[in-house]
Amino acid sequence: MGAEQSSDNLAASSGITVVNLPSGGATVDNDEDYERISSLPTFEPILRTHIVEEAKLKHMDRINPINLAKVVNRCSIHLNECDSVLLSYQHKLGLKVKESEQKCKHASNLIAERQKKFQKSVTSAKRIESIQSDLKKLLTTFEHMILMCDELNMGLPESHRMKPFRLSDYTSN
Repeated sequence: MGAEQSSDNLAASSGITVVNLPSGGATVDNDEDYERISSLPTFEPILRTHIVEEAKLKHMDRINPINLAKVVNRCSIHLNECDSVLLSYQHKLGLKVKESEQKCKHASNLIAERQKKFQKSVTSAKRIESIQSDLKKLLTTFEHMILMCDELNMGLPESHRMKPFRLSDYTSN
């Protein structure tokens, strides 16, 4: 009784709660939760290199290692074939990507060249328009000068007059 009192005093002083269960009525045989948990399947690895406790694995003796090796070999061959097919598709895709990049680069170069030509054409057209407007101004100025010269010519005495100037004599239209 003295040991129980000292452990009770120790538990009370350290903050530890000790629970004493009656020893007669509690067993795991009738517990529903324990039965459900124990009925769950456990993970058991197939390969013997990963087995820690071989005694628990009773079904390993039933597995035929030759058939297992054949299945593993078939899976390995299949994965290697898939890998080679994927590598060939990846290579073809890489080639197509490079080809499309080259075509895009070529098209962008053509567009840049056409844009330069178009820009040159636009500047040439602007020059031509400015020259045409300058020629029209010169023509109107020249015609106005001819009219003024004709008026001056008419103001001179007949002996000093020049023959009338006609622009049509000098043009090919």
